[in-house]
Amino acid sequence: MGYVNSNPSGTYAPTAVYRFDGTSWQQLSAVYVGGGPSFTKIAGKLTGVKVTGPLVVQSPNPPVETFTASPIGGWYDPSGPKYSYNWTVSPGLSIVSGQGTNSVIVKYGQQYVQQTVTCQITEAGTGTVASGSINTSWEPRS
Repeated sequence: MGYVNSNPSGTYAPTAVYRFDGTSWQQLSAVYVGGGPSFTKIAGKLTGVKVTGPLVVQSPNPPVETFTASPIGGWYDPSGPKYSYNWTVSPGLSIVSGQGTNSVIVKYGQQYVQQTVTCQITEAGTGTVASGSINTSWEPRS
């Protein structure tokens, strides 16, 4: 998370913005948007999408599983995230619910076939688009 601080005149100046990725701090290219008494929004460029979910599901019946997308880089906004999410799945999978959110529930229909779940995220403030995917399969087991 980074901050954009206002000077006494109330205008904003760009500042270095850093993000901690769990291992080290990375400097992001910062831009500022709007103004207020302390800070409103800052942005680093959306650089990718991490999609998580099961790689192989072993179930006797067609399973229903959850997949989640997380933006890599991108906005920090105290009022909440500013992303839109668009999910697509391979034939043989179907989205049960969650389209337009960061998490979907997917139902499997084909056995022993590697299939793909993909999420495309669009960042509202910049229009930047990034996508990520994960391969998954269903192996019927009793």
